[in-house]
Parts: sequence; structure tokens; C-alpha cells
Amino acid sequence: MNEGHEQPSLAAHALKGLFPPTGAGLGIMTEAGRAVVEWLRSNPEICRTWATCHVNNLASARILEKLGMEREGVLRRWNRYPNLSPEPQDSLVYAWVRNGVGS
Repeated sequence: MNEGHEQPSLAAHALKGLFPPTGAGLGIMTEAGRAVVEWLRSNPEICRTWATCHVNNLASARILEKLGMEREGVLRRWNRYPNLSPEPQDSLVYAWVRNGVGS
């Protein structure tokens, strides 16, 4: 790790790309995300885990909240979502931050 300056990102859209749309609503993303987040949290060197999703993707936002992440804000023109537009779109940013020993 680069002296604690680089932190892993849980990219919701990257995880989502692993599963076909037919799995929507079955809890697959929540289960997969929970396994990744639990693994990250078990490493005491990781103090922050974050993810983004499109501002209108309420299903992904709910999954991130179920994973214990808190909404931190909106990243303007942060990411391209090819299924929506070739232009960069706004994204919600969620994070879990270790608050000290035992968090």
C-alpha cells in the first residue's frame, strides 16, 4: 500500500458487470458486495472503502446502503455510463470509513 494514501474502491458498476441482468432483484449483488466489503473491513490497514453509482440508479444506491455505506455526496460528471450517454454523468458516492479501533 502506498504509505496509506491509496485505498481500495468497491466499484458497484464493476461488480454489477459480473452478473447478468436476469439476476436483478435476487440479492446476488448484495451478497457479493457484502463478501467483498467484509473482506476489506477485516483488513485493519484499510480505513476507507467507497463506491459510486449513477445518480438515478436507486437500486444500486440501496445495495450500497445495505452494505453499511453512507452517502457522502454527488460527483459531478464523474463517470461514463455507455448505456445512458457518451457524456460523463453525475454519480452518487458512498463510503464506509473506519472510525478507530474495532470499527
